[in-house]
Amino acid sequence: MCQRSLAAGGRISLTELAAQLNVDLDHVQTAINQLLNRNRTDDGISAAEFVVCAGELVHREFINNLCVRINSRLEEHGQMSLLQLTKQWELSTEMLNFHILPEIGDRPPARICAVRFEENLCTPRYIAALRKKINAVLVAITNQTLFFKLWNDLGEQDKMSGRLLGSKNSLKSLYIPNLHERMSSQYIKQRISVDHFIECLVLKRLNVVPSDPPAFFRELLPTNEFEDLIFWPSVVLSKSKLWREYILQSNHFCSIEDILPSQFAFLTDKDYAKIVERLQNYEYGVNLRATEDYSVVFEHPQLVDSWLRLVDGFVRERAAKDAPELRKAHLDAILGTKRTEAKGAKGAEKQQQKDDWEVDRPGGKKVNKSAGAKKGGGAGKGAAGKRKGGTESDAQAKYDPLATARLPTDELFDELRRAVASSVSDGLPESLCAELEEEFGSAANKMYRECLGEEYKKVDFGEQQGLKEIYEQKVAKFSESYADICLYEKGTEMFDENESLFGDLRTFLLRTLCTELSLSLLHAVAEPSSSQQAPQKFAQKLREQLIANLESKEAQKLAKELFDGLDSVEHFHEAVQRFASHGGAMLRQPDKRERSNRLDKFGTELRSQLADCSDPPTLLLLAVLLSLKKFFGVAVHASGKFVSPLILFISSKANKVSDPSLFELKELLVDTQRLVVACIRKERSNDEGGVEEGEEEKEQLTARMESLKAFFAENAQKSDML
Repeated sequence: MCQRSLAAGGRISLTELAAQLNVDLDHVQTAINQLLNRNRTDDGISAAEFVVCAGELVHREFINNLCVRINSRLEEHGQMSLLQLTKQWELSTEMLNFHILPEIGDRPPARICAVRFEENLCTPRYIAALRKKINAVLVAITNQTLFFKLWNDLGEQDKMSGRLLGSKNSLKSLYIPNLHERMSSQYIKQRISVDHFIECLVLKRLNVVPSDPPAFFRELLPTNEFEDLIFWPSVVLSKSKLWREYILQSNHFCSIEDILPSQFAFLTDKDYAKIVERLQNYEYGVNLRATEDYSVVFEHPQLVDSWLRLVDGFVRERAAKDAPELRKAHLDAILGTKRTEAKGAKGAEKQQQKDDWEVDRPGGKKVNKSAGAKKGGGAGKGAAGKRKGGTESDAQAKYDPLATARLPTDELFDELRRAVASSVSDGLPESLCAELEEEFGSAANKMYRECLGEEYKKVDFGEQQGLKEIYEQKVAKFSESYADICLYEKGTEMFDENESLFGDLRTFLLRTLCTELSLSLLHAVAEPSSSQQAPQKFAQKLREQLIANLESKEAQKLAKELFDGLDSVEHFHEAVQRFASHGGAMLRQPDKRERSNRLDKFGTELRSQLADCSDPPTLLLLAVLLSLKKFFGVAVHASGKFVSPLILFISSKANKVSDPSLFELKELLVDTQRLVVACIRKERSNDEGGVEEGEEEKEQLTARMESLKAFFAENAQKSDML
């Protein structure tokens, strides 16, 4: 690396060195730092002779040679500005300040024999020549002279070939010859004409522009050209050539690079502040702002509003998508909190009761402290009520999604960039996004929460409509089930002479349909928002849990009475109507006409099932139930275990019924029953010798089943004809 630096004249940039060596810049910097810490390189070159300055590896010999060349130039011209020095040899500010200017002095061992005066370097010989010229003028004066009066008179008469810049008593004052001023003014006019701008630093170094640049340019340029200039702390530029004022109109923001040429890299924060101030003086108003790094200017409220319009569709679509999920999470959270609070309140109440009645005294006795507690004032109950109310309010606030719902910032700005890309080729500047991230995000989230509120109303209305439909369906089903129970209960009265059969049928009705209706009612009241049907069987623990979740103690009491009332049909009617009425469902017993219609429907369903049935035991049960409906006009709810006593009942009543077909049916039922029992017994036994007999009985049973189907089919046709 040192060899390459020497080969490049003693100076090479680190980036160029990395490119030549084909390695990363980090590796080059690390290697150079290690190299400079050594006394000598592997090539025998002294590492102390190298320095790193402004991203360059520089050999001391280069600095020495540069000092020699600068010294030669000064000896030739007598003076030169620092600006000329840096431009001619492409020196960085760091190189100039730390390695060149320290070598300046008016006597040895200084490498550069010169004196620095402001931004200029002058040789002692040049200064001596100027001193001699002034001395020659003074020598030419042979008499006593009013020097400063004559000086002032020449200035007033405009006969002086120059002017004094600064105070007469200041050592830093300069005499500016007219020739220098004319050449400087010509240079300034040329720069304005060609480049349309000039840096204020250049004006300062020329020492011809006073502290008020506009006054100088007003005298230097024609009126129209002067009025076209813009004066900023670091530059004077032409408005018509370089300034674009109306670029904000379309997008409400623009980069400084879009307003000014790229060569204006020397601008400072004061210049950018002037840019914003100038823009504010035009039609954009006082709401114009700039980013923290002054890289972008924008119309503050208009830009945020335009961004909100661009993401409006995205926000509304996202709110419509998120509303149902947030609503569900909200309801689940509140429900879980209420259940936890209810359990905690019950536990606290029990503990409080124990504490109230069992307080240990030091002597080992227990005393009731309730009476004593009241002496402390009546604030206890009220305070508890306030605490409870505060807890519910806190729970609502804690789980209110509208108060905390936010859009992901990354997704929001990705959508904004996508929307802006269609109108802005370079996209959104990152500095602008960072500047407005909080404000725009807050406004977008406010819009998002408003849209969520609108969607919530739709969701709430939809939920209400859905719950209303579910409720109406459940009530209709409960009414149907209760009407069927009443119909079957009426059917059991046919067997009141047979107390055993009468009681068994009612007990079966209570354990099946009545229990199912009770469980369905409990599930509907405890879970009003559930669209699922209640399971036919409930575990005792689940039933108790549902009862405990009921909102009021009255509802819990009625629910317990409902299941306690399953010991008799009479108690069931009273309990089920009270509980249903509390839950908003009215259950009533069917009138005579409705009973008749339901009985006909019951018969139709039995005939349909009988016609499609192929299972002998089930077919026999259907035939028995259909016989009771046809010949006795009752609907009976029974299972297979009731087939035998019901056939005995039909047989005992066969002679008392005027319809002779009942006697024929009775014989058919008895014979079918015998065959069904025989087939079941044969299937249960593994007796190999009875195979042929079993097959014969199956054939007979099949024939009886067809006979039963034919019997009820013929009777149905006769009934239809009548």
